[in-house]
Amino acid sequence: DVESMVRGMEWVVRFDPDTMVYWLDSARMIAYDVKTWREGSENESDASSLESEQLHRAIAWLDQGRVLHPREVRLPIEQAVMWWSVARDAERAEQAWAAAQVCDNVPPFVARVRAEMLVELGRDQAALEVLQAELPRLSADDPSAMKRVVEQRIAELSSRVGR
Repeated sequence: DVESMVRGMEWVVRFDPDTMVYWLDSARMIAYDVKTWREGSENESDASSLESEQLHRAIAWLDQGRVLHPREVRLPIEQAVMWWSVARDAERAEQAWAAAQVCDNVPPFVARVRAEMLVELGRDQAALEVLQAELPRLSADDPSAMKRVVEQRIAELSSRVGR
């Protein structure tokens, strides 16, 4: 019962809007689970329509969370993942990654993934600029920063853009 689920989600975030797992897990249920629950009960066209409808509901849900928590990085990251994994929409995914970059406590992977979305869109120069801006913030001592990977990608993109 999707509507019952949504009412429960709305209730819980009214009760406790600061617990991020409620925002994130609720969006995941909307975007991923509803389609799975209904698998086999619809034709292909209806299933595609349902997937799109649920994706947009999940994105709207996360947008509500972003109004309350505008600096929370996990919300736009979740949106970016959904735009890419469900809709294969690189443009919207890249926009969500860009929104994540201006939040608090941004993990180093955000710039790398955003740059790859830009490459997917054929915007190598913009990808290069994102990585070049991020490079000074990356610690060589933190393996999760993957500074060497970023340096290599900058070199690759520089040679492509320079052609």
